[in-house]
Amino acid sequence: MTAGECFSVEYAVFAGYLGFDEDDLARDKIHDEIVTPLERMGQLYIPSFRGAVVGKVKGLFPTYRYLDRMFMKTIAYKVGDKGNVGDYSRNLLMGMLPDARPFSVFDFIWNEIKLVGERLVKGCGYAPYITYMIRQVTGYSFEYDKQHKVL
Repeated sequence: MTAGECFSVEYAVFAGYLGFDEDDLARDKIHDEIVTPLERMGQLYIPSFRGAVVGKVKGLFPTYRYLDRMFMKTIAYKVGDKGNVGDYSRNLLMGMLPDARPFSVFDFIWNEIKLVGERLVKGCGYAPYITYMIRQVTGYSFEYDKQHKVL
C-alpha cells in the first residue's frame, strides 16, 4: 500500500522490472533445495589452510570469499555473524562452482525478500529492490535526503 492505495505486482513482472528474463525464471530454484550440508562444502575451501572451518568464511578460496562478500551486499544480504556462511548462502556459493547447474537469480532474491518478512531484522538490504519495484508499479517518487542507487 502506498499513499493509501493498494498495489500488487506479479512474480514475472517484478523479475522483468529488475531485468530478468524468462530464461532466468526457468532455471533451478535454490530455495526449493535443502540447505547444503557442511560436509558437501569442502571443495570451496583451501585444503592446507590452517584454521579453516567449513561453514565459516575463514579458509574459503579467495574466489568464493570475494563472491560471498559481493553477495552479502547485493542478493544475499547478511545480518548477524558475517563470519558464517549460513543457510542458502551455502547453496549460492555451491552454485558458483564451475560444474554447477545454472539457477534463477531472481527467484533467489524473491525468496530472500520473503524471508525478511518472516525474520526480525534491524534493516532491509533488499530495500533498493523493493523501492525500485514500487516506483515502477505505482509511479510514486519517494523523497530522499540523499541519492539511493539501485543495486
